Amino acid sequence: MKFLKSSHLKIALPTLLLALAILLYWIFWQGLATQAETALTKWQNKEAERGLIAQWEEISFSDFPYRFVTTLTKPELADIRSKTNWAWRSEALRATVQPYNLKHIILDITGPHRVTYTPKGAPAPHALTLTTEGFWASHVYESGPMGRLAIDVTGAHSDHFDPQGQVIEQWSAERLQLHGHPAPSVVAENPNATAYPFDMAVQGKNLRWTQSKVDLWPGDEIQLLRMQSRLRNVPVHMMTGRKISIEQWLREGGSLAISDLILNWGPIDMKAKGELAIDGQGRPTGKLKASLGNLDALVEALVAADVVDRKTANLAFTGLQALSALQGETEGRVRIPIVLKEGVLFLGPLSIARLEPLF
Repeated sequence: MKFLKSSHLKIALPTLLLALAILLYWIFWQGLATQAETALTKWQNKEAERGLIAQWEEISFSDFPYRFVTTLTKPELADIRSKTNWAWRSEALRATVQPYNLKHIILDITGPHRVTYTPKGAPAPHALTLTTEGFWASHVYESGPMGRLAIDVTGAHSDHFDPQGQVIEQWSAERLQLHGHPAPSVVAENPNATAYPFDMAVQGKNLRWTQSKVDLWPGDEIQLLRMQSRLRNVPVHMMTGRKISIEQWLREGGSLAISDLILNWGPIDMKAKGELAIDGQGRPTGKLKASLGNLDALVEALVAADVVDRKTANLAFTGLQALSALQGETEGRVRIPIVLKEGVLFLGPLSIARLEPLF
C-alpha cells in the first residue's frame, strides 16, 4: 500500500506542478491581453486629442501558448491636423511578441492598403493603393529615443489615382528592406540630447514605375539599390513620430552621409560614397566619390537622351579612364566625382542635369 501511495505521489505531484505552471502562465497571458487592450485604448484617446484618429472594428488575442498575437480588424488612421489631411486603412494588422521577450514586437501589415491625401492646391483628395505579398515591420525597444526598426516588403504594387479616379502613376518592387536605429555609441554618451545621428541601411530590388510625370533617361526600372548611410542631426521628435518634417530637418543642418552605395539603374552601374544636403534655396547639394562601369552603355544613354553630345562624352570618359587606371581602378570602370552644386548636377566635367528645389 505504501508502494502504491508512493507511486501515485510520484505521478501526481509533477502533474499538479505542471498544471499549476500552465494555470499561472494562462493568467499571465490573459493579463497581457488586458494590458494590451488598455494601453491601446489609452493611446487611442491620447492621440485623438492631438488630431490623430485611430479606429478598428475589432480587437482579438490569439496563439496561446506559444506567442502573444494582437489582431486589429479593419484598422484606420486619419490625421486631421496635417496639411494634407491624410488617412490610411487596411484589412488587418497583427502584432506579435514572445511572452518571454516583450521588448521585440513584429507587425504583419501585408495589406491591402489605401491612403488618401489632398496635395497642396488640389481641389479634392488623391488616393494610393498598395498590395503586397508580405509586409513586415520589426521594432526592438532599446535605450534612447527609439530602438531598432526593420521593414521588409515583398511583391509590392501601388496605384496612384487623381480625384476623378484615373490612374496617374504606378510602381512596383520585388523587395524593399530598411533597417535603422540611432547610433548606439552616441546615445550612450549623450542620453539627454535633442538630436542624434541615425544609422540607416536600405535595399531595393527591381523597382519599377510607369505613367510618371517625370521622364528619366536611365529608364523606368532600378535593378538594385543598396545603401549604408547615416542621417546626421536627426531631432528626437522625428524619431518618436511627434513631428516629422524632412524639410525642417534638412533646412536646420541635416544631411545624408553615405558610406556605401550600389546603384544598378539601366545603363548606370555605380558604386559611391559621400554626403548630400540642401542649399539655401532648397536644392540638393554635395559630392559623391563614384566608380562607374558599363561605360559604353552609359555614353549611349546620355547621347540618346540629348544630355551631352557623343564627342564630349567620349573625350571626358577616355581621359577619366586613363586617370583611373593609374589610380588602380578595376579595368572597365572609371573613378569620377559626382557634384551637386548651385542647382547643377555634374558627372565629372559633364553638366548633365538641372536640380530644382525639393521644397
